[in-house]
Amino acid sequence: MNTDVISWMAWTWPTAGFAVLLGAFGFSMVCAIAVHLGAGAGGILLALVAKCGRTLSREYLLDATKRGDGDVFDRSIDVLLSRVRRKLGDNEFQLIKTVRNGGYVFTAHVEKIGAGE
Repeated sequence: MNTDVISWMAWTWPTAGFAVLLGAFGFSMVCAIAVHLGAGAGGILLALVAKCGRTLSREYLLDATKRGDGDVFDRSIDVLLSRVRRKLGDNEFQLIKTVRNGGYVFTAHVEKIGAGE
């Protein structure tokens, strides 16, 4: 199981779970607010932060979230990204940018602050 802890801006995410923590400072979790993600939203966020700074196509995100089984069309990625943006407060599309005719890019610097087995 993946027990990495990653961080960007004011967010901390123990990737083994489906909750991202806002306002967490290191491991002390001072005034942290948990923002819960479902499996789909968590999967797409993990794919984006794993390749931050790179443009990822809808097809790549479908495969990365195991939604590329033919029954799901690529607009489902748009719905999931909308959920992630809303939950992270990315109302101005600055954290996850849309690249016309390209896909999506996670723009924040991501730092791995802990690793497990």
